[in-house]
Amino acid sequence: MSSVAARFLSNIVRYPPPKKCFYLNPMEHKPVPLLTGKEAEYMLALKQEFRGAMKRLPFYIKSAATLCSVNRMHIPGWKFVHT
Repeated sequence: MSSVAARFLSNIVRYPPPKKCFYLNPMEHKPVPLLTGKEAEYMLALKQEFRGAMKRLPFYIKSAATLCSVNRMHIPGWKFVHT
């Protein structure tokens, strides 16, 4: 790391953020409230049934095997630590 970058990063860590930060302002757009009622419940059930029907079609491709780990290149002399 260059000395300019080290000085810049040390100033960031050393001092707190200014009082008026753009990321500390209140949200301008509030989240949309969840829909409730019989129509919303019906649409949710319809969507879930549609997804299930699409997965039962013969065109739905299932993965052959679940990949649990990634094969990594082994470098002689290095200890491999499996995470």
